[in-house]
Amino acid sequence: MLLMLESVAICGDGVHGDARRAVIAGYLEANVKDHRPPRFLLNDLVRYWRTIAVDFESKMRARKGEGWGLRNAKLRLSRKALFAGGLLPVLECYRQPASDMLDHLDERMSIPPLDRLADAFVDRAALDPGVRALDAYDEFLAVLDDRAKRRELSNLGVEEATESPLFARIAELGKEFEAGLLALLFDEPELRRWVREYLVF
Repeated sequence: MLLMLESVAICGDGVHGDARRAVIAGYLEANVKDHRPPRFLLNDLVRYWRTIAVDFESKMRARKGEGWGLRNAKLRLSRKALFAGGLLPVLECYRQPASDMLDHLDERMSIPPLDRLADAFVDRAALDPGVRALDAYDEFLAVLDDRAKRRELSNLGVEEATESPLFARIAELGKEFEAGLLALLFDEPELRRWVREYLVF
C-alpha cells in the first residue's frame, strides 16, 4: 500500500513506475468486473487505513504516550489524506471497463495524493467542500513547517493536549478536512452509490 499510495523514486523512475504498476496489476487479476470498483484492492486499502489506526494506539502504549500530539495530528490529516487519495481512484473505477482500469489506476497513483483529492473535488464540482478541506490541510502543513509548533505538538501528551490551543486548532483542522471528504463521498449521488455498496459490505 505504501509503495502504491505515497512512494516516490529517489532514482530510477522507470523501475519505480514499473513496480507500482505491477502491484496494481496483481490486484486486478482477481475477478475484476467492468464498471465496478476492484474489490480486492479496495479491501486492502480499507485494511491499510484500519491498520494505521490500530498501529497508532499500540505504538502509543509501547512508547507510553511519547510524541502523542504530533502522531495524533498526522492521523487526523496526513494519514487520512493518503487513504482518501487512494480510495477515490479505486471507487472511480466504476467509470472504466476492466481492460482500462490498470491504466486509470496507474496514472492516478503516479501523482501526489493531494492532487488526486483536488482532482476529485473539481471533477465532482464539489468546490466549496474542496476549498475548505484543502485550506485546512494547508494550514496543517504550515504548522508542521513551523519548528516551534511542531516541537510543541511532539511534546504533547494526551493530558496536555486538552489544554493546548495549538492542538485544539489541529483538531478543528482535522474535522474540517474530514467534513470536506465526507461531503465528496456522500453528497454526490453517483459516487455515494458506490461508497454505500462497496465500503459497507
